[in-house]
Amino acid sequence: MRDLKSSLRLQIREKLRAISPAQRDLDSSRARAILEQQPIWKAAQSILFFAPLADELDIWPLSTIALRGGKQVFFPVSNQTPALMRHVK
Repeated sequence: MRDLKSSLRLQIREKLRAISPAQRDLDSSRARAILEQQPIWKAAQSILFFAPLADELDIWPLSTIALRGGKQVFFPVSNQTPALMRHVK
């Protein structure tokens, strides 16, 4: 199972690297717009985000939008063992 997961992660990383920065920006913008229209986003009082890597979907603008909308914003913070969650305001 561990080998399968490693292989899948490698395949995904390779596919992500193949996406041009312009296409990634466009896809990120579209994904953010779709998410903002979802009832669950509109109703959420708090949101757990992730800090995207350079080749991942850019969700950073959503954290600002969430804060301006009065939502609580959380990001995972790893403190070795155990992992902790901290509230960011």
